Amino acid sequence: CLDGVHDWIGWTGIYRSSWIEQVPAVHLTGIHAETRIHPASATLRLDLMLPPNTVPVEASCRITDATGRSVFTGAHTVNSKRAGGAVDLHIPMPGAALWSPDTPALYRAAISVRHAGHVVDTAQIRFGLREITARGRQVLLNGTPIFLRGGCDDHVYPHTLCPPADTTFFRDRIRKAKAYGFNYTKSCVDTFTREFLEAADELGYLVCQEMPFGLVPPHQRNLRFNPPPSFEALCKRELANIIRFERNHPCVVIYSMSSELDARWLKNRRCFRLFSQDLPRMARRLHPRTLVFDCTGESGSGTINTPTPVRTRLGPRDTDLQSAAFWKTGEDYCPLAAPYLTAGCISLPFVFHEYSWITCLSDPALIRRYRGLPMKPLFIPEMISAARANGTYRLLPRMLASSRGLKHALRKDALEQARRDPAVAGYHHWLIQDFPFCAEGVFNDFWELPGDITAAEFRMYNADTVLLLEDNNRRSFTWGAPLPIAIRIAHHGTTPLRDATVQWTLHAGNRRIAAGSSRLPGVIDGGSVAMTSDLGIHLSPGGIPARLVLAASLTAAGAFINRNRWNLWAFPHAP
Repeated sequence: CLDGVHDWIGWTGIYRSSWIEQVPAVHLTGIHAETRIHPASATLRLDLMLPPNTVPVEASCRITDATGRSVFTGAHTVNSKRAGGAVDLHIPMPGAALWSPDTPALYRAAISVRHAGHVVDTAQIRFGLREITARGRQVLLNGTPIFLRGGCDDHVYPHTLCPPADTTFFRDRIRKAKAYGFNYTKSCVDTFTREFLEAADELGYLVCQEMPFGLVPPHQRNLRFNPPPSFEALCKRELANIIRFERNHPCVVIYSMSSELDARWLKNRRCFRLFSQDLPRMARRLHPRTLVFDCTGESGSGTINTPTPVRTRLGPRDTDLQSAAFWKTGEDYCPLAAPYLTAGCISLPFVFHEYSWITCLSDPALIRRYRGLPMKPLFIPEMISAARANGTYRLLPRMLASSRGLKHALRKDALEQARRDPAVAGYHHWLIQDFPFCAEGVFNDFWELPGDITAAEFRMYNADTVLLLEDNNRRSFTWGAPLPIAIRIAHHGTTPLRDATVQWTLHAGNRRIAAGSSRLPGVIDGGSVAMTSDLGIHLSPGGIPARLVLAASLTAAGAFINRNRWNLWAFPHAP
């Protein structure tokens, strides 16, 4: 069977309503809306069950907008039974609104099938018009470069274990994620439910579906590297089932065939062919309007999560995107994008895998929240017991606050590092939600808003357009010396920035040391990076050791775009 995070948690079986439906001899077996934006149109692929001697059959469609107003129609008469009973209704949609995170326009198609003068079957689907493509090292949504700010969603539900069959539940979560600047999410080798996808469609939240093809060791995780024919058949069958289930949802823009394949991936021809060639080709055939990872978190070079070239000794990988976390064996973590990108290993849009893996202490107060729930707060009781045993229990609140402050600072730096290089197309931030034993999320185990960082603060470095500090990897300076820094702008908005101006101030406590503004000439297009000149700050001599705060804000055509701030440090000159 398939395995993923759901299997770790330990639930199975039917968890939602199910039904048996009686159908007539002539009936619909499937509908797929394949959309285009140039020109705007939808081709509805209808799969029909047509027993012998049932033609002619007429299929018609009425498309309504969000208000229920009928806007487009189409019809087709089947006069001869074709292989599989497939019928294509091509419906031009001039002037139709496009679906995006900012404007998630949705349409509803009502299909009717008539035979012998009677309506014999009806069905409805909801869809949106959008285009996702890769160009060079950029991902484009509807022709505009987009930075994929993804939070890894590992499907943790303390109250229910299984995902609630409730669209309202997921609307609440997605609204919180978008408020904190996320426009995208990735599963952890598990499938998203219908309710999640419906909420993501409605709110404009991009989705990467990572296939649940082997995660739990030792059986299937190792089975992937020398897959027997039965495992290959299972993967192909379930890939088709999952894509057919999801492909009318405009939010689903990326499929990943596998996760965290190590060096064995490039040593076994069957493994490589399955995940890097056969499954990607199937995905493209079943849903051609999406992008494909052959593997997220690739690590085929032999070290941990370092990128693998697209052209390998076993042949080319059929992938649109590349992904790794840039950890290296024997070294401390640091963003290592630039050396690999300049070395030519990355040739396609690159997305960090499980990026910013930064944790803090779990909140000991959560243990009360878990009472009576089917999920248990793993390791929180052990932490409390250890603190009592070594006499630090009363210090836990201070230790928690300090560890959270460090987590926020390190995460801010990591996400800003990812935006510095225009060759990076996005990240899968680890995590969007804490686990009891893994407090690495933005929200806690129960998806509650963090009390120590607001949505506005988080969006300073997790938004379409962000301000970055160009500090030459230096944050400590000397009183009486120049402070050689500039401001970089990474812009991925849908509208170019014109007349962009950066205003900044430098404070030591309540005392303002310097202030100024820098105008960026020309136009900053989406997907580009611009930078001010050196801010020209010179620290006066004679100061004592102090924390300095540099705050900057960006306006374009007089409108506020974003802001950011950074801590710097100044010390007296050491003789």
